[in-house]
Amino acid sequence: MKKICFFLSVLLLSFFSVYGQVINIKIANIAPERSPWDIELKKMAQEWNKITNGKVRLTFINAVTLGDETGVIKKITSVRPGQKSPLQGGVFSPPGIHSLAPDAGIYTLSVPFLIRSQEELDLVLDKFGGKIKDAIRKAGYEVITWSNVGWLSFYTTSPVNSLADLKKLRIASAGLDNNVLHQAFAACGFRTMSVTSDKLAQSLQSKDGVQGFYSVPMYAYAMGFTKYITDVIDAKICPVVAALLISNDTWNSVPEEFKPALLESVENTKERLNASLEQSDRTYLQNMEKEGVRLKKLDAEELAVWAGDFQKDVEALTKSVDVFDVELLNEINQYLTEYRKSR
Repeated sequence: MKKICFFLSVLLLSFFSVYGQVINIKIANIAPERSPWDIELKKMAQEWNKITNGKVRLTFINAVTLGDETGVIKKITSVRPGQKSPLQGGVFSPPGIHSLAPDAGIYTLSVPFLIRSQEELDLVLDKFGGKIKDAIRKAGYEVITWSNVGWLSFYTTSPVNSLADLKKLRIASAGLDNNVLHQAFAACGFRTMSVTSDKLAQSLQSKDGVQGFYSVPMYAYAMGFTKYITDVIDAKICPVVAALLISNDTWNSVPEEFKPALLESVENTKERLNASLEQSDRTYLQNMEKEGVRLKKLDAEELAVWAGDFQKDVEALTKSVDVFDVELLNEINQYLTEYRKSR
């Protein structure tokens, strides 16, 4: 009888240790504070807490306090054997995703003028996203969702009328700090400078500093960098695809009964963000214009010229910088070409 009671006690303890345990998931968030992304993700965290009755607690930590995306990657990957990472995942842009899963070929989605609208991006992720997800999963992370944080463009301290003009300027990155991007733009003939985001404002004001940067409207405006520029290329060069990644071990620890509702919450958040992206990007650009920044809008003919010029660069780029999945690039290009013809 004592043995039976002992085994029952062990079973009960095991049950409560599994089902009574609170799963704390700390996620680094690259979005600026009070931005649409920051607001929506915090709402989602509250939804997860409600769905699971407090058993899964999602906390988003501003990546700026961790040293931006580069610092987040270091914290996640520099954990000693046997130790647990202080972070269980993050919202990452292409540089961060590539650092964690270089075989995923995430930069392929950022080839200039390959993807030209949110509708096209959704189609591409629906058709080809599984392949990228599999590579990220093999690297140890589950893609909880994709989203577009904005359309990359160029912000400069002088007028730019052509791609040739742009290549004469010293250009840096804003919010996408990564040597791969630096090498990629250099391979395309740009005069790139390696300047971290925390030094960018100072560099823009320096005589020998950068004369422009590439970023998305939300980040460029929210971080105050547009105070130091005069012109913006108002065109969708490429989407900046972000992914919410959670480590496989952490995601596997979440009870299966909750996952459908949690993923539905994520999907609703993504749809709200994507639906508001066009308007939020336009609002940021309008705010820049009100503050004296000139918007260079490319008409259909100019867009065709820019796309053609960038296409020549891409051919050279894929040969010199080994971060693009050329097979995937060709498949996407063919798929979207056929899609555009059918419209």
